[in-house]
Amino acid sequence: MELDTKIIKRYENGYVQLEIGSNTLEPKYYKLPESKVDEFQSEFQKNKKKINFINGGILLGTIFGVILAASAFTKNMTNRALKVIINIASGVAGGIGSMAISNAIERNSHQKLMTKYDATPTEKPNTKINV
Repeated sequence: MELDTKIIKRYENGYVQLEIGSNTLEPKYYKLPESKVDEFQSEFQKNKKKINFINGGILLGTIFGVILAASAFTKNMTNRALKVIINIASGVAGGIGSMAISNAIERNSHQKLMTKYDATPTEKPNTKINV
């Protein structure tokens, strides 16, 4: 996924407003020092790829792990319908749990990026200024 980034506003204090988006990502806006824009763009791209990879592993690992545990738990049950229901419910619970874990990891990673580059999320501007 290639990100499209552009400076859309310059502030008097050496800060700029940066727009980051792509075909699949809704544009996000950040205010940061102009001297750190190139590094921020590169790090944002790497961070996005890393988070996508981690999220996929968490999702699959959690769902399969929970279903495997549920299957071991229900191994000696004779009621087949109950076994299926427990396994499906455990898969759903695993998916929900993995989403919570993924969101926490993404928030933490995003916060570290914001702190490292003195960046602040901003609102979408009313008008774009070509720079």
